[in-house]
Amino acid sequence: ACLVGSEMCIRDRCIGVATADGVKQVMLNHEEFPKHPLVYDDLELVLGHGLVNSSGALWTRQRKLMTPLFHLKKLRSYLPLIHEECVRMCDVLEEKGKGGKKSICPIPLFGDATQRIAVRAIFGQRLDLDYVCDAWSHITDSM
Repeated sequence: ACLVGSEMCIRDRCIGVATADGVKQVMLNHEEFPKHPLVYDDLELVLGHGLVNSSGALWTRQRKLMTPLFHLKKLRSYLPLIHEECVRMCDVLEEKGKGGKKSICPIPLFGDATQRIAVRAIFGQRLDLDYVCDAWSHITDSM
């Protein structure tokens, strides 16, 4: 068993990828790097059988449909909100570091920032971000 983030992987190999080439290899080789059912079966209950949970030919088709959403011009338009959320995350880290605490696990903060960016990019300011993020955390924590 090995610990990856906050998930425990049992009887399976866990791989950390730190380069763009490594990510590409993992994303394009579905047979050697399948999605872990322990995680993705539960996510399917919440997300359905979309891009996140699919694999193989279905994943390839869905990814091609999504590609225009991630065009460089579109991503550039998200920079201001990405910056705002990064500043917010840094403020939270700074606050958590007060009082001489030497070790802070940033992984939950990165997840929260990513979630807030995605919700804002998809829905704009029309949603209460704190409510959506708290509700999503409640759903995923109960799995």
